[in-house]
Amino acid sequence: MVDVVQTVLGPIPASALGVTLSHEHLLCDQRHVTFKEPADPSERELAHRPVSLDILYWIQLNWGSHLDNLVLDSEQAAIDEALWYRRAGGDSLVDCTLEGLGRNPHALVRIARAAGLHIVMGAGYYVAPTHPPHVAGMTEDEITAEIIRDFTKGVNGTGICAGLIGEIGSSWPIAAEEVKVFRAAGAAQRALACGLSVHPGRHPDSPFQILELVRAAGAEPRRVIISHIERTVRSLDGLKALADTDVTWNTTCLAWR
Repeated sequence: MVDVVQTVLGPIPASALGVTLSHEHLLCDQRHVTFKEPADPSERELAHRPVSLDILYWIQLNWGSHLDNLVLDSEQAAIDEALWYRRAGGDSLVDCTLEGLGRNPHALVRIARAAGLHIVMGAGYYVAPTHPPHVAGMTEDEITAEIIRDFTKGVNGTGICAGLIGEIGSSWPIAAEEVKVFRAAGAAQRALACGLSVHPGRHPDSPFQILELVRAAGAEPRRVIISHIERTVRSLDGLKALADTDVTWNTTCLAWR
């Protein structure tokens, strides 16, 4: 896996990636994990309206309390936006949407073909509230085997293969089910020699806790990507300490190494 990147349209040389967005969600549904019902009765009515210009000001101030704002389900909109990126010089993107957040392998194939992009799909599970019910009954070894199967055989019998582990999610404090998934993801990363993208909890200690979990399972720190670093570790000393672990991190819009 070292010199090859697995995209939804098949493997490509790593050198063919070109300009790459390392963390995207082309199609995604966060309503069941992010939505917070407003306390004010008048705002509750706004929360259940479709997105529209007349309430855009309110949505921008209350983005997590507007249901329609938390779902991306239009393939055509995703194709249109992916085409803008392609025309601006983009070549590839990594879609970190997992099962429980609306991962759709067939849709990613259609978007990749329509936009002329290399799209890499994620594998594994996000934060505990998004875990499908069957995850609770799975062992670490079973989750590891599933991730490896997603890479080598395809996701859920589709034959469409993942090319990145993640984004694996952590709450703060971390949930027991999330610990299990991180350990499984670390073992899978060791077996596949691929990238592992993680979503830390909202605490500066969370990235270090996650790194300890995946490293204990055999993961290579230099292939671990800590996402959303700008809202997690805000001190220069903390960033330096994280850099010393040899991990990669990224912000909402820019990758750092």
